[in-house]
Amino acid sequence: MAERLSVIIPALNEEVRIATAISSAFSAGADEVIVVDGGSTDNTSSRAIASGARVVRSPRGRGVQLHAGALAATGEVLFFMHADSLLPSVSKREILELLAESNAGYFRLCFDDSSWSVRLVAWAANLRSSLLSLPYGDQALFLRRSLYESLGGFRSYPFLEDLDFVRRLRRIGTLRRMSSCVTVSARRLRKPFPLAPILVSARNVAIALLFMLGASPERLIKLYR
Repeated sequence: MAERLSVIIPALNEEVRIATAISSAFSAGADEVIVVDGGSTDNTSSRAIASGARVVRSPRGRGVQLHAGALAATGEVLFFMHADSLLPSVSKREILELLAESNAGYFRLCFDDSSWSVRLVAWAANLRSSLLSLPYGDQALFLRRSLYESLGGFRSYPFLEDLDFVRRLRRIGTLRRMSSCVTVSARRLRKPFPLAPILVSARNVAIALLFMLGASPERLIKLYR
């Protein structure tokens, strides 16, 4: 019997994007889609249910929400994606084939913005993930439940939970990249000042370095907001 694929999407006030994210997950072969709502005040939950997802309530915080989704999932393979993401035309078979050769997988990163500065950010992110085997959560990480549980899952961080998890993961296993792109909204890169995508990305790199040097996510989130 084929392994079941559970797609987990943490969300907070994502009523505009959640339905298309869920649709892309089902198109990629998800057996179930779990949306973990961190306290939305809009119609995120109702739209998720209408789109065929199961909604789980959780305290706010991406690490907490991702772990709550993993605990609620019934599949042998856990697939984590962001609510502002769209998966490519990929099949469950391709995902399982990659996991037959590697401990975990992820996708190339693309944005829904063709400006040169945003494309540069995507290029740098794909170079980082390829050279350092260090993808972030927006690259749609997937792995088997057994490995997720052996690592202790995502920690209850307000952010940087993906960097923390991947660093633990790569110590004991290998990560391989799918050839196709997950397309992510560039909204967090768009700011009202010149070269905003590059400067925002540079700030994020600095925050990641501070985290790897020992700074706590609780302190660093003040720089991220």
